[in-house]
Amino acid sequence: MEDPSEIIQKLQLAGKGRAEREEHYQSMKVPIVEEVLKNLLEDLSTENLRRDRGSVVDDVKDLLLHADPLWLLNHYRQGETLNIVHLYIDLTVSLTLYAALPRCETDIGELPNSAYSTIPGRAQSVAETFQLLLSKLSVRPLQASSSPAELSPDSVLNAISPHLVIFCATHCQERPWTNAASRLAADELLAATVQASGCKTVVELLCGSQEEGHGALAIVLHLMKPQMNKNTWKLNPATKHVFRWLLQRVRRPWLSEHLDTVLPPSLLFSDDYRTENKILGVRCLQHVIDNVPASELLQYNRAQVVYHALFNHLYTPEASLVQVNNILLQTLPASIHFSLQTRTKSDTFLTTYEEALWPIESMPALRAIRSTTFSNILQSSTPHHLHQW
Repeated sequence: MEDPSEIIQKLQLAGKGRAEREEHYQSMKVPIVEEVLKNLLEDLSTENLRRDRGSVVDDVKDLLLHADPLWLLNHYRQGETLNIVHLYIDLTVSLTLYAALPRCETDIGELPNSAYSTIPGRAQSVAETFQLLLSKLSVRPLQASSSPAELSPDSVLNAISPHLVIFCATHCQERPWTNAASRLAADELLAATVQASGCKTVVELLCGSQEEGHGALAIVLHLMKPQMNKNTWKLNPATKHVFRWLLQRVRRPWLSEHLDTVLPPSLLFSDDYRTENKILGVRCLQHVIDNVPASELLQYNRAQVVYHALFNHLYTPEASLVQVNNILLQTLPASIHFSLQTRTKSDTFLTTYEEALWPIESMPALRAIRSTTFSNILQSSTPHHLHQW
């Protein structure tokens, strides 16, 4: 590939009009963007990159800094529209992989903090690179182009924004693999993604608006799905935190649409042997219960599945888990009680739940928490039975 600095020099055309720029590109024999992206992707895929402090990432950053938006969005070969969009997706994925966490092969799903020493710097550099790309894609010409060779910026933005959301969620939280600078860079990138997408908030970006329809959440969850099964979720220590970050930002009425996608990971985390993962899973379940209509929870025995997951924690010696678990158990029968068209199923559920709490008095240190829980449940379930009489 031609040296990036030579390409950058040829692309510095500030002040020139569209026709002048196109003529200049032809006279200077500037490579088309597809060729440049393919070569950069090839360089990004080499193993040398991880030992080389990101020289290729620096080349991408310099290219985006000086490149003209017209050149970045032109495809001169007929039928290349989808191809160039996929190239930008591949570039986005490659850059995020450069700042990805090391693979975790341990059963606990955690690595020593020293394993993340290079991640904050890489994440900051990648976030700055994405910011440059978004700034170019956000440029709108004064007059709409009629050229069939010019790609719509929105087609690229819509394709890469789900990947950017996952990247930002990974690096914007206070974790062992982030520092103040990388978190700030991720926050700024997230804000730029929201703005470039024409949204006002992260919630709108994820869920869409009533006028515009669906947001990016379905694609984001689809991208994360391979990482969220029982065999893979511990391979990346960030996965569970990214999932919860996303879940917390989706409330009624949007969460119902994604119930079958968000419920299995929540149950999976809750079923882990580590207390911190159990607590995270229970908190995810709490968010689901709070933001999904009880009538939907009653379908396909979802409520029973959740109940059995929570029941497994009732005898735990961990006070922190007992507390969050029992708070949710208090919430669950109330939501079932207020649903209702399938009265028989809810009756069975409440009876089973009330019977489950009677024998739990074996640990004095936790007795107060459980007694409070049981008292609250009786208050919510007694009107239910009186109504039957």
